[in-house]
Amino acid sequence: MNKVSLFVSLILGVLVYGGADSSALAQEKFVLVVNAKNSVTQVDSGIAKDIYFGRKLFWESGVKIRPALLDQKNPVTSSFLSGCLDTETSRYLAFWRRRLFSGRGVPPKQFQSEKELLEFVSQNEGAIAVVSTPPSGQAASQLKVIPLSN
Repeated sequence: MNKVSLFVSLILGVLVYGGADSSALAQEKFVLVVNAKNSVTQVDSGIAKDIYFGRKLFWESGVKIRPALLDQKNPVTSSFLSGCLDTETSRYLAFWRRRLFSGRGVPPKQFQSEKELLEFVSQNEGAIAVVSTPPSGQAASQLKVIPLSN
């Protein structure tokens, strides 16, 4: 095998195998949580998109939906935006800037820590949030993990 074909093989190997590994590493897990008083039992990806893009404003019970996310730089938020909402963080932020500027909506509330986020959800019946793992301890009694279906 000459040097050129060896070089091409190495490049192809990095592109094929390196790309697959890096995308798998980039996939962070996330969990949706709601207030324990919320009657919702599951959310499909279409409903999640409608909630986080401001198109669905009320739960079936009539309670106002209060979506929340971790800070835009958090890997859990990035994973949720790309994996569930099929968008990039920059596009999502641009979408909400346009909506906010035109007076057509308010973006999901953002938090710096999961502790603050879970406290918000536990205090607001209509809240829904994205976190890295299911809550435990005292917070778990005031929250409910809901499955995300396709």
